[in-house]
Amino acid sequence: MSEAAPVLSLELEAVPTDGPSIPFKLEVQRPFLEREMQWRCVVSMGNFQRPTRIAGGDPLQALCLAIDFARWTLRTFEEGGGKLMCEGDRFPLDAYFFKPPE
Repeated sequence: MSEAAPVLSLELEAVPTDGPSIPFKLEVQRPFLEREMQWRCVVSMGNFQRPTRIAGGDPLQALCLAIDFARWTLRTFEEGGGKLMCEGDRFPLDAYFFKPPE
């Protein structure tokens, strides 16, 4: 696995419905070429979830899919009743993603 530099890094805290909170750093690494027409981004979330390698056909697709995977993971946690915190305040996950007009 490549140790590419992170494109983004954000300190968060996951507060589950039961059990202690989990401070973690969300990082998405810069896309890297693994082999011809297969680019990868590694999404890591510390103790919240194991690192996941996301593949795409080009660097933009790999990066978009990696960010969407992070959104899906965090959204699934919230839908299960958990809370995401950032610097002591509720983390506004929806504010980070485009919503088309209705």
